[in-house]
Amino acid sequence: MVKYFVLKRLSLVCIVVASSVASAQDWVMPTPFGDRNQPTQIAYEFAEDVQALTNGKVNILVKSNGHALPHLAIPGAVMTGKVVIGEFLLGLLDKRNSVFQHDMIPFLADNYGDAQLLWQVSKADTQKQLQ
Repeated sequence: MVKYFVLKRLSLVCIVVASSVASAQDWVMPTPFGDRNQPTQIAYEFAEDVQALTNGKVNILVKSNGHALPHLAIPGAVMTGKVVIGEFLLGLLDKRNSVFQHDMIPFLADNYGDAQLLWQVSKADTQKQLQ
C-alpha cells in the first residue's frame, strides 16, 4: 500500500514533466532521503520501470541523500526546469496552495488505508494545482 501511494506521487510528478520531453534523455532525480529509506528504494524501482517502459529512451539517475539538491530546493528546481523530476514531500508546496497542506498534518491519516482515502479525496485538486 505504501509503495502504491508513493508511486502515485512519483508518477504524478513524472507525468507533469514528461509531456515536455520528447527525445531520449537522461534525467537526474534528486531525493533528500538516504538509500535505505523506503521512498528512495521506491524511486530506484520507479527509475527501473521508466527505463523498461520507455525502452531505454528515458533513464533516471536517482541522486539520494540530498547530494544533487537540498530538500527545500527540489520543488523549485522541478518547476523551473533545472531538473526534470524530483522527489520531495508534497507539503513543501503548501505556501503555493493550501491543498498541499494535508500532506503535512500529523496523524490526519495514521494508517495506509486512511492515507489512501486521503489521496482519493485530494487527488483531483492536487493534480489541478500541479499542472
